[in-house]
Amino acid sequence: MFTAIAFKEWLKIRWTFLAMVLVCAGITVNVALDISHLMTLEKATSVWSYVILMQYPFYSSFRYLPLLVGVAVAVAQFVPEVLQARLKLALHLPLRENRVLLWMVTYGGGMVLALLLLTLLAAVGVTIRSFPSAVVRSMVWTMAPWFVAGIISYFLTATIVVESRWLRRVFLILLAYGFLDTLVLHVAIEAYRPSLLWFVLLGLLTTTGILVSGHRFRKGVR
Repeated sequence: MFTAIAFKEWLKIRWTFLAMVLVCAGITVNVALDISHLMTLEKATSVWSYVILMQYPFYSSFRYLPLLVGVAVAVAQFVPEVLQARLKLALHLPLRENRVLLWMVTYGGGMVLALLLLTLLAAVGVTIRSFPSAVVRSMVWTMAPWFVAGIISYFLTATIVVESRWLRRVFLILLAYGFLDTLVLHVAIEAYRPSLLWFVLLGLLTTTGILVSGHRFRKGVR
C-alpha cells in the first residue's frame, strides 16, 4: 500500500520537485562561481582573512532556499488534494486515517529531507575545495537552522493547507511565520549552535499537526 501511495504522491510533486532540484543546483553552482571569482581576483590568504576574521557569509544565498523547497513541495502535494476533495476520499480508504496521512507526509517530508541533505553536502563539497575545515564546520553550523526550517516548513504548510477552518488556519500561518522567521534571522555566525537542538525538538512537534487537521478535514469541521 505504501508503494502505491508513494507513486501517487510522486506523480503530484514530480514537476515541482524537479524544479526545486534545478533551483538548488543553480544556487550551489552560483556559490561555487562566487568563490572561484573571489579566489581569482584576490589572494587566497586575503579571501581567507575576509571570511574567517570578518565572518563574511559567502553562502548566504542558501538562507531562504530550504523554506522554498519545503513550502513548494507541500503545496504541490496537498493543495490539489484539498481543492478537488481527493484527500477526503483517501481518508475513507479501509485504513486508519492517521496511517494514510502519515504515509503521505513521510514520503513528502522524506523527499524534502533528501534534497536538502544533498544540497548541504554539495555546499560542503564546493566549500572544502577552497577553505580549511574550520570554515566548512562554521558554515554547516550557520546553515543548519535554515535547513531545519525547510523541513519544518513542509509539515507546517501541509497542516495549514489541510486545515478546514479559516480562523485556525490564520493562527497556524502566524505561528509558522514567527517560528520559521526565527530560524532564518540575520544573526552572527554559528549563533544557533547552543540552541539548535531545542529548535529541532520543537520542530518535531509540528509533524503531528497534520493528523489533527486531517481528522478535522475528514469530519468536515469548519
